[in-house]
Amino acid sequence: PGEALLRCDLQVNTTLKALVMASPAQQPAAFVKRPAQHGAADFVSWTWEMVNAGHEHIGWSPDGTTIVVTNPERLASHVLPTYFRRSQYSSWVRVLNAYGFKKVG
Repeated sequence: PGEALLRCDLQVNTTLKALVMASPAQQPAAFVKRPAQHGAADFVSWTWEMVNAGHEHIGWSPDGTTIVVTNPERLASHVLPTYFRRSQYSSWVRVLNAYGFKKVG
């Protein structure tokens, strides 16, 4: 399947985005787990870190309001394990939904 079929856009809940955007997190040279920042839940903080880390399979839309996943399979196998205990893409999306994120595409 082409990239368009693997693309999943998730609308960012503006309240959560504002909470984790208070001051942008900086990615350390050697990735080290640390507590959540800005008073956000661990999951939200780690998702913020992951989206802003420059991975080729996940990033922001041009207007900065949507998380764009271009390859869920590669994200699950190469990126999610760095940030979360579970590396299943569907589990990550399920938790995003619980925090108010919505699929838009």
